[in-house]
Order: sequence, then C-alpha cells, then structure tokens
Amino acid sequence: MWRRAGCGFLVALVLGGAGAPRAAGDEKGKGPDTWFAETVQHGDAGLRIMNIWSKGRKLRAETIVGGTVLLTLVNGDTYYNLIPSAGTGVAIQRSPKAIADDQKGGRPFGRDVERLLARGAEKAGSERLMGREVTVYRLNTGGTREEVWATEDGEKLPIKVVFTDREKGQSAETMLNWSRGLTLADAFFEPDPRLAVEKMTYDEFLARVKEGKVASFPPLFVELLGGRSQ
Repeated sequence: MWRRAGCGFLVALVLGGAGAPRAAGDEKGKGPDTWFAETVQHGDAGLRIMNIWSKGRKLRAETIVGGTVLLTLVNGDTYYNLIPSAGTGVAIQRSPKAIADDQKGGRPFGRDVERLLARGAEKAGSERLMGREVTVYRLNTGGTREEVWATEDGEKLPIKVVFTDREKGQSAETMLNWSRGLTLADAFFEPDPRLAVEKMTYDEFLARVKEGKVASFPPLFVELLGGRSQ
C-alpha cells in the first residue's frame, strides 16, 4: 500500500462491524456517518498497521511503521501530515477539487470498487470469503493487476484487495476490520496544538515535491489532498 495508498487503499478487509445497522445518531438528518477500519498490510515492502476513523468527510489515520506513528488528519480545507513523537508536521491547504469532492458525500476512504470501476475494472465472479458472499473486481493494466473482494450490498466495502506487479514479482495484501456508527468528537480530528506545524498551500506543496524538499512523510490519502482522479 505504500505505493498505491494514494490511489484508494489497496486493502483486504476482514469485516467486523461492516454491514451492521447504523447507530441512531448516524441516520440521515441526525448527524454525519462514522466509520472505523483497523488494517494490516503485508507484502514485499514488509508489514504496516493502520487505524482509520472518519466522521462525515473528516478523517484520522494512525499508521505505525517501525514503532513510529504517522498521523494523518483531514479536516475541512486542511490536510495534516504529523509525527507526534517528533513534535512536528505539515498542514497543507487542500486543492479546490478535493474540497469539491467532499460535497459528493460518502466515506472518505475505502472506495476501492468505485475507483477500479472508473478505471475500467470488470467483475471477475463471486466467492464466499470470511463467511460472506462477495464480488470480485479485477483490473489489469500493463504489468500490474489489482483485485478487490467487496461486499455485495450498497456499501461495496472491500474485504480483500491485492496489488500485484507481475514485472517486478511483487505483491501486497491488506486486511481490515470495519465498524460503523461510533461516537467521535470533532476534536478527535484536530491536531495537537503543541506540535510545531508548518503551513503551506497546495501549490507550495507541489513545488516542494518537485524539489524533493517536503518534510514529514508522503501523503497516504492523495485523493483527499488533490481530488479524485476520476
């Protein structure tokens, strides 16, 4: 997922609360929908653990790599990349396209099926996985293959996503455990004011990327920063 995270989460999901009824406070007109996904990815790049929460279009993701927590926050017009243990981070102004995407609603993450279908993926059959009936979606592009096992309900939650680079002989698979209808305070999606956070516009961020001068870590949810590619 390191390489593909920005394109929509290469995930394989083990459903915990996925598909469960909405909590009363998440019903239409009674507050924003909330989600949580606990993820574990393994592959040639090693092991990565990520926990993700969302409230409406707000997002918080804690990624653990080598004992270091990389914290991503998306809140309003700002995308944060933070390293709490170092006391530092960056706050990037989100692109107008990304902010416009918020108006479309829906989960801000775990939209693999939508992304693959927009790029020409096809249904590759149905299977029973982790005790659920799922649909398999597959996209072959050049030397790579992306496969998503997703629930057959309206949410189309990914249960398993596998990315394979056939030319390099590499692959990655991520497992997630989903829950829905949590009580999440707005403050949960705000950065710790004690952190030294450098602010920049989206154009400044792009310029720094070209120069190789961006501090912190690469954005893991690029669609929430620059907007959906499709």
